[in-house]
Amino acid sequence: MTMTQEQPTAAPILEAISQQSVPEGKPWLALNAQIMADMLRLDEALAKTGEKLDPGIYEFSLTPSPPLENSSFVQVAHRNNVLDFVPDDTAALLQSLWAPLDHLELVRSPTTADLELHAEERLHGRRQKDRRDELATYADNAHKLSAAMLEAGMVREAFRIAYRADLATFEVFCFDLAAQYGDTKLATIDVRMELAKVTLRSIQPTADFTASRNSIRGALVWSSLSPELIPWLS
Repeated sequence: MTMTQEQPTAAPILEAISQQSVPEGKPWLALNAQIMADMLRLDEALAKTGEKLDPGIYEFSLTPSPPLENSSFVQVAHRNNVLDFVPDDTAALLQSLWAPLDHLELVRSPTTADLELHAEERLHGRRQKDRRDELATYADNAHKLSAAMLEAGMVREAFRIAYRADLATFEVFCFDLAAQYGDTKLATIDVRMELAKVTLRSIQPTADFTASRNSIRGALVWSSLSPELIPWLS
């Protein structure tokens, strides 16, 4: 999982998502949003110190073995692994940027069974590739329907369907990133989708279909936390 230096402001949003996920009963999201936030904070520190690191440090992994008492311990272990990669100056700055982990003390650390169950829920009982392809088909069909509605002058309805098509395309992109970086438990999909959900709340569609769609797509690109291009349906 590669983070970019162009998106440091996503870190505080992810930290807020992590904290809010605990009382909402989403411990898995609480932990992984914090992990992603921490990696964005690493980008901030590197941008200030000018250090370069092996890109492998960004590869997402969460192995619950040996078992740890709660998710704050998991996150501390993750942070310690990161600190092993960075010079002392960067480490000191990074520790000042990282948010407190008090909220994760209330969250039991995930087991292997937890991770597998969570992945199964996102896949809706399908194999990962099948679920990804199902979403891609939905996006393509919705895009075609939206185009037909727009041609018929049904602008509001066309935008509503186009929004669904773009959201499905974004989720397909998240599946592809998860496969690329070996995220077999699909944790990064959850975090990106939640970040998109929060970001999209600030978008106010207008009567201009193209401008509104571009605003939605811009928010989704930002929420992807990736320099790779999302293959939008034109």
